[in-house]
Amino acid sequence: VLLEDGTGRALLTDFGVAKALGAGQTMTEVGSVLGTPQYMSPEQAQGKADIDHRTDLYSLGVMGYAMLAGRLPFEGPTAGDIMAQHITKEAPPLRSFAPDIPVEIATALTRSLAKDPTKRWPDAQGLKRALAISLEDENPPQLDGLEVFFVAPILGLLLLACLAAWWLGGGDVSDSFPALVSIVITATLTPFLLLPWRWLHLRRIGFEGEVILRGIFQPLQGWVGWYPRRFRRRHDVWDRLPPELRHFRLVLGWALLAAAVLAPAVVLDFGIVSHMRRTGRRPFESINVGDIPKAVGSVVMVLMAATSLTAFRFELFRRRRGMDPHVSSRMIRASTANRAYWARPENVALLNPAPSSPGAGRPVEPTTAPRLADAVTAIASRLPESLHPLGREAQSAARVLADSIAALDRRIAGLIRAFDPAEIQRLNGRLEALGPMNDTDDENKELREASRRQLEALRDAEGRLADARRKREIEFGHLKSMWSVGAVVLAASGDSARLAAAARLQELVSGVLEKPAAQRMSSEPGAPAAISDAPTIER
Repeated sequence: VLLEDGTGRALLTDFGVAKALGAGQTMTEVGSVLGTPQYMSPEQAQGKADIDHRTDLYSLGVMGYAMLAGRLPFEGPTAGDIMAQHITKEAPPLRSFAPDIPVEIATALTRSLAKDPTKRWPDAQGLKRALAISLEDENPPQLDGLEVFFVAPILGLLLLACLAAWWLGGGDVSDSFPALVSIVITATLTPFLLLPWRWLHLRRIGFEGEVILRGIFQPLQGWVGWYPRRFRRRHDVWDRLPPELRHFRLVLGWALLAAAVLAPAVVLDFGIVSHMRRTGRRPFESINVGDIPKAVGSVVMVLMAATSLTAFRFELFRRRRGMDPHVSSRMIRASTANRAYWARPENVALLNPAPSSPGAGRPVEPTTAPRLADAVTAIASRLPESLHPLGREAQSAARVLADSIAALDRRIAGLIRAFDPAEIQRLNGRLEALGPMNDTDDENKELREASRRQLEALRDAEGRLADARRKREIEFGHLKSMWSVGAVVLAASGDSARLAAAARLQELVSGVLEKPAAQRMSSEPGAPAAISDAPTIER
């Protein structure tokens, strides 16, 4: 499974059985074993013939387990030992290695790893639905429906205001009018009467008051505009939306709010006009019939102008990014708390880096090389059209540095396994115990020489380990500099500042792509090239 640069789109490239099938083997041969031992299902490891799609769900569960836990569920020195574990042992609980993983995801993957195929997911759609549900921003079940205690009174008050405006404006009042008002008042007051009981129950079962308040005042799933940060749903991506999309949705939100607030004024005006036509006189001497439409019209004109301007900016942004109109329309309507939607590969690249703290504008600094490379790729994909060539070079340079760091990490890991500080101390102690070399000391000569050679090898490994760590730090510094300068290019407010930052980014990218690795690792990021140590490295 390969991940596409820039979008994170997953591509299945190899089923792992093509070569074996090409050699004449078949999957249904009784007693045959075909596949990668670490990812084999129990029935596959046993060589059973009745293997179906559920064995793929098991292998997919192993892959998900490894991605989240950082290790395979079953490991061993030989393929036979690993296959035996797949057949006889249960995988360690996923949350014991990754306690922050949502329970729903851990449960879904655990079911995929069931030994009995009939106890796994019946098909891939079931697993997909389980993972999609766990990605949605859902409250604990006890907090479901709390927003009704805030939304219902607001809607009831708006309806009551419309009825009052109609009545005050001299509108016709039928016999059913008092009953209708009573129903609206009851619907408005009922949540207030029930809220204390729900509040006390939630406090009694352990929920904090702040959590309950957030549940009450959280936005509805269909809300498209801005909402106070304190009451947003978890994983809300509002602050990470592209500015063009965020501003358009902001104006739409205010337009919806204004429509709800202005509705009573429009109803009042209609009531006054109706009353004047019927009786020939105004019900309120202090209210000019023409003032209300003028005020409402002014607000509507301002909102229409703002909507047109932001819509035009978003349309330019959509065309510049080559986005499909249907996709961009969904982005306008989708809830910013819909984690499953915004986690799609085509949407991930559009989101700005998340702020490091509430109200902060500086993006969070990635702490690992792969995340830094992904961050550089995301920044490069959002550069203006004039800087697209630089963005592509920055992506290539980030991949070069990430591959170099990964190779250095593997080298460091191998040297750590070979280097033992305690062994150096032990050999030093042995040489001290053997004493100095002399001409008559023939018994310990070979032992002393062997210990000295072993000590030299360990010290050489220690030096190579320190050198690898130094080079790794330099490469990581180059990648970090590219990320920080790229963020400056993206956030620059003026053309001159953006061009200056882009020139600096071009310098860093050229230094990575044009310099040999040995020369690149010999100096700190951004520093002039030092004297080459290539001969020392070769020796």
